[in-house]
Amino acid sequence: MDFLNDISKRISGAARSVQEKTRDSMELTRLGSEIRNLNTELDRLYGALGRAYYDAQAAGDPDNAVLTPFIEQIEQGLARLEALIGQRDRLRQQRRCPSCNAVQSLNAKFCANCGARLPEAESPAEQPRPDVEYCPECGALRKKDAAFCPACGKAFGETSAPQAEPEITWPGPKPDVASDDEAPKEESQE
Repeated sequence: MDFLNDISKRISGAARSVQEKTRDSMELTRLGSEIRNLNTELDRLYGALGRAYYDAQAAGDPDNAVLTPFIEQIEQGLARLEALIGQRDRLRQQRRCPSCNAVQSLNAKFCANCGARLPEAESPAEQPRPDVEYCPECGALRKKDAAFCPACGKAFGETSAPQAEPEITWPGPKPDVASDDEAPKEESQE
C-alpha cells in the first residue's frame, strides 16, 4: 500500500509541476503582450513629444511647458516597462547586466557581453502562491471555492491522521554469521 501511495504522490508532484510550468508560461505570454503594448504606447508618446516640441519651437515658445505632460507619461511608462521586464526575467530565471543590460544566467559572475562583474544573485526563494491550493491527500489542484477534492473526495481543511508504519516481525532470531573479517583463525604449527 505504501508503494501505491508513493507512486500517487510522485504523480501528483509531477502534475503539480506541469500546472506550475503552464501557469508560468501563461504569465510569460501575458507579460510579453503587455511589454509589446507598452512599447507601442511609448513610441506613440515619443512621436507626440517630438511633434509638441516642433510646434513649440515653430511658435517661438522658449518655455516648453507643453512638453512636461509627455515627459511625465514617458517616465511612468519606462518605469512600468522596467518592472515588467524584471518580472519576465524572474520567471525565465535570468537577470540583466547593470552595465550593458545584456541577459545573463542567474549563476553568472561576469557579463558575457561586456565582462563587467555582476552583483551576487538573489537566491530565488520559493514563494508560496496564496491563490493556489492543492489537496494534501492526493495533490490535485483545488478548484476555486471547492469544499471537496475532485480527484479523491477528501474535504479541504481536514487533516488526515498519520498512518502508522507496519511492524515487521522476523520468523525467528537472526543467526550469527561470521563476517569475512572474523574468519576463524588457524593455529600455526611450529
